[in-house]
Amino acid sequence: PEIFHANDWHTALLPFYLRQSQQETDEFKQSGSVLTIHNAGYQGNAPGTFRNSLEIPLDYFVAELFEDHNQLNLLKGGIYFADQVNTVSPGYAEELRTQLGSHGLHEIYDRKGENFSGILNGCDYDEWNPETDSHLPACFSATDLKGKKQCKKKLQEIVSLPELPDVPVIGMVSRLTWQKGFQYLLPALPQILSLEVQVIVLGSGEPLIANAIDKLQHKFPTKLGWYNGYNNELAHLIEAGSDMFLMPSLYEPCGLNQMYSLRYGTLPIVRRVGGLKDSVIQFDEKLETGNGFIFDDPDSDALSEEVELAVSVFYNNPRRFKKMMDNAMKQRFAWKTAAEEYVALYRKTLN
Repeated sequence: PEIFHANDWHTALLPFYLRQSQQETDEFKQSGSVLTIHNAGYQGNAPGTFRNSLEIPLDYFVAELFEDHNQLNLLKGGIYFADQVNTVSPGYAEELRTQLGSHGLHEIYDRKGENFSGILNGCDYDEWNPETDSHLPACFSATDLKGKKQCKKKLQEIVSLPELPDVPVIGMVSRLTWQKGFQYLLPALPQILSLEVQVIVLGSGEPLIANAIDKLQHKFPTKLGWYNGYNNELAHLIEAGSDMFLMPSLYEPCGLNQMYSLRYGTLPIVRRVGGLKDSVIQFDEKLETGNGFIFDDPDSDALSEEVELAVSVFYNNPRRFKKMMDNAMKQRFAWKTAAEEYVALYRKTLN
């Protein structure tokens, strides 16, 4: 093969093994390696003694290569040995070069220089398309939104919320992990639910987070809809039937739900991190550009303020809200574009 393409810590040893092989034989002399990082928070840490079974020499168990606080760090070693390293958005690549956003590896990312980059993931519009989505009670388009109203009615019915067409629904489909911002979302939810809104959450994961949402649902039974688990049909309905979609992530390498939301005219409310800041644009009154709402600080006040702004625009400036929906539904993140960037990366690797 000309290119060996590894992904995340699970296959991060491949560039190292390739380099070792190239020193011993001519078979792969012309081959190059690419390592794509989908989530740098997971680094493949293991006891240092595991290096023996992995055939990592002792002189490679150093801080510049595989050693990390006296443990093996497979991702760290893979980054060092890969010819090219990329992650799944330009925004996340920028953050990984900083001490705050790098999960402890900013120095090794920075040392890669121009051999470290970000390529934004694409969206599968065959699966996520409001005009053809078979999971919906009614399809719709940017020029005919009647079906979106039917989706909202069905969504409220399924999660046992009052069917109020003029009250904004804020949807969320998420893994229940702290990475997704629940440490400041959970304290903010009572304030958000005091507004004239409905919130619908679908997800599974950390029991502590699920239990906290359970308690909030008991406190706000007519305002908070909650499904603990995985449900693909409901995920599609939340994207289609919600007015806004909440992604307050602590960090987000790329994110896909904001892309789905844009296609369905469901305005994202996101934190300015990673792939979220590469795909969601704050509205500009003069230019009438923008497709969502963005906040910066990872705290409950900043999140609550941005949700309040979104709700205020929904009620008090319907023209602006509709323009944002139009902008959102025109947005596309094609895999063809991403594929072309990967081809360019492969060529750079070989050159």
